[in-house]
Amino acid sequence: MTRPERGQLLIADPFLADPNFRRSIVMICQYSAKEGTFGVVLNQPLPVKLKDILDDPNIPDEYRLYRGGPVENNRLFFIHRVPDLIRGGLHIKDKLNLGGRFEDVKLLLTGKILSTKTIKFFVGYSGWAPGQLEAEIRNGGWILESAVPDDIFLDVTNEARYWKSILARKGKAFEMLSKFPQSPFQN
Repeated sequence: MTRPERGQLLIADPFLADPNFRRSIVMICQYSAKEGTFGVVLNQPLPVKLKDILDDPNIPDEYRLYRGGPVENNRLFFIHRVPDLIRGGLHIKDKLNLGGRFEDVKLLLTGKILSTKTIKFFVGYSGWAPGQLEAEIRNGGWILESAVPDDIFLDVTNEARYWKSILARKGKAFEMLSKFPQSPFQN
């Protein structure tokens, strides 16, 4: 088993039974063997857009919200790749950052300086206690994959297709796994 790291993707095993993570891709934003793991699900789009929850008519329409996970569903999180424009974020990997000053984000959104290729918004997050994620990986619930920054900013409209494409790039054995039906009764 490879140890999880900040900036990696967690690919849900096709047989993972937890409905919160069925066929999910999770970006690990923070990892500590002593404190646990924090991440966001990348492929669970919500039927709500950012402008629907903010009281600002100047927010552009194109920013979709994603369900980041089952924890703190009343909080907004965001990943971006413009740390020189949004102050105060947590560095994840390369130019990827989690969060930062939301006042900066609103100014950049209303000024149309940001795009869906530079920022993505999530409601809630995914969290694991110390040792919990490692145990789930050992038990086959998750597959680790290196993240490519473009993976994060894709506009996911088909959750299953996104999951299949990330899993399949790990090679032939995983490509075969990606073709397993969600239910064996669909076979």
